[in-house]
Amino acid sequence: MTLTNDGRYMIVGLADGFVKVFDFQTKQEIHTFNGGSLALSNKIFSVNTWGNRFIMAGYESGEILIFDLEKRELIHFQSAHGSAVTSIAATSDGSYLVSCSRDKSVKIFNLQVVKQELGTFFHEGICRGINFYKMIIRLCDGIGSNKRWTKYYLCRRR
Repeated sequence: MTLTNDGRYMIVGLADGFVKVFDFQTKQEIHTFNGGSLALSNKIFSVNTWGNRFIMAGYESGEILIFDLEKRELIHFQSAHGSAVTSIAATSDGSYLVSCSRDKSVKIFNLQVVKQELGTFFHEGICRGINFYKMIIRLCDGIGSNKRWTKYYLCRRR
């Protein structure tokens, strides 16, 4: 579960592969996104937002779906992860998306050019969380008091 940046909507990824959007104040369901055949055979492992418009869902199959909340559209990214997407995040300006998987791969996508994968690298442990601070990607592995954060620098090409 996550909230949009403005706190207006609550986004919930369900075990049946669907993504539900609720008005946070009234708790009324606003919309249900359906990933089609992907949703019917996959669990959602990670859900996140960027801005107040886009919802990202990482699936057990290693694929990523991006939904446009405003237009109620689906944009599909073939992430090519070897196993479940465990975490997904986008930079605050919506330029980059980063996902990580149980196979320890970390993928970086350019969101300004549809479906352009910028690169892949491997993290030493299974990534359980991603966040950004400016152009620094922070990956978390471990659980509870054993959490460990590792920093990677995302540099723009000149």
